Amino acid sequence: MKRRIANLRRFGKNGWEWEEFNSDSERWVGFRTNGNGNGKWGYKPIGEYKQILGTSQFELPKKKTSAYSKLYRDHVKKYEWM
Repeated sequence: MKRRIANLRRFGKNGWEWEEFNSDSERWVGFRTNGNGNGKWGYKPIGEYKQILGTSQFELPKKKTSAYSKLYRDHVKKYEWM
């Protein structure tokens, strides 16, 4: 499985939103943290976000380049939540 990260952008004061391409399903999936950069929510096709990692389990740094680095390191794990 090969994943690509795209469109990392601010969400709230210190949070992030981004898309990941999943080559297994051949589609882009939206993700976000809360406004403080904690937790991980995945966008479900029915139009809502579902929390897949708690606020003490996942955190992205405030600096964009550091957040990209952490996403690439952490996303070798596959989370089956959909």
